[in-house]
Amino acid sequence: MESKKEDNDKVPQPQSGVDQFPYTCKYGHFIKGRKMKPENKEQLLKDIFSKNFIDLTYDAAFKYVFSKKENMEVILRDIVGKDISIKHIDSPEMPGTGIFSKAVRFDILCEDNDGSFFLVEMQKEPETNILNRLFIYGSYVINSQLTNGGSFDLFPVHVIAFADSRIKPYPEYIKRDKERTERHLVEPAKLEEYDRHLEEEIQQIEKESIMRYRMLDVTYHTPYTNDLYATHYSPFTNDLDITLCEVYKYKDAPAPSENASREEECLYFIKNLSNFAENPIWLPERYRGIAESARIKNIAPKDMTTYVRNKISQDELKSRMSALLDHERFEMSGKLQAAVAEAEKLRTEKEVERAQKEAERAQKEAERAQKEAERAQKEVERAQKEEAQKYLVLCIRLLASRGSSPEDISDKTGLSLDQILSILQDDAS
Repeated sequence: MESKKEDNDKVPQPQSGVDQFPYTCKYGHFIKGRKMKPENKEQLLKDIFSKNFIDLTYDAAFKYVFSKKENMEVILRDIVGKDISIKHIDSPEMPGTGIFSKAVRFDILCEDNDGSFFLVEMQKEPETNILNRLFIYGSYVINSQLTNGGSFDLFPVHVIAFADSRIKPYPEYIKRDKERTERHLVEPAKLEEYDRHLEEEIQQIEKESIMRYRMLDVTYHTPYTNDLYATHYSPFTNDLDITLCEVYKYKDAPAPSENASREEECLYFIKNLSNFAENPIWLPERYRGIAESARIKNIAPKDMTTYVRNKISQDELKSRMSALLDHERFEMSGKLQAAVAEAEKLRTEKEVERAQKEAERAQKEAERAQKEAERAQKEVERAQKEEAQKYLVLCIRLLASRGSSPEDISDKTGLSLDQILSILQDDAS
């Protein structure tokens, strides 16, 4: 006979109807310590365990499913577009390069039989500096290949990020970069045509679900004279590239058609698996093994606990600021409406004046709540800006250690030469 402790650790298997789950008593330990009402806790667990599959857009679920070689090989073949056989797969932590630098933990790092590395990340929340972060992550993997006295022959590093929120550069950033690198070279008579072409390019970028980046060597040959777009690009290096995959665009999208590409099938599958009742008819055979790995009844209690805690944590992080602001606005709006209704009902000058004062007080409370929310948002943005500055300094150090001149670093980062020299002088001191 099993002990009581062992019985409580079991994860009951899905049955016909969510009411058959004793959620509160069985799963209360998943969200222990969180200030939630019992009915909210029970509803949250019902929402999770009423599904047949875990949500792959959460870090814990993504790492659990795709840490298996056979599952990771499937999505890499679809995104990269070539046959890949994984030799080694792990979720390592890379130490910082100095006493003040930051260590990073990768979601999944793979090495194939050819020696190439594939760094695969799942990004749940929006991040404006995602390209910088992925570039630094890839640089960590490149740096890890170097040994004392060894050569600089490198194996390629492919960084692939799946995102459940917008991660590509916003149009204003694209325009800013074009202004700095190209637009000032355009002949005045052709500026209007150039800007129209740029708007069309941005619109096309907005439609794409997959964006691929790599470092290019740019050489200008009589720019914008005979040919409006006479900029010539060639690969600077094939040792590092970045692929951004926006899975959030496939929310509420129709199932892939027979003519859908493998990339479209992959992104749709990752975004919508948790909503499948069972394996749909359209699902390709190569994804059925992944679906079985993500089926809740096949997941051990320890791994399920990790997933539930991760899901709750990321959901709270995403909604904390908006929920606080919406709650304050709702309460203040209710007080305003109540004050106005009271004034109309009493129809006396005194009561109308009192109700107006109450409305003004409620309005001030709403404005105060708005300012508090904005202040909190600025604190978050300030912290993100400081983190981005740390990443940028690390990137400058890496480029300088590899022989790049301050002028080259300034061109690549967009910082002034004085700023670059100041950072390098601080390092030297």
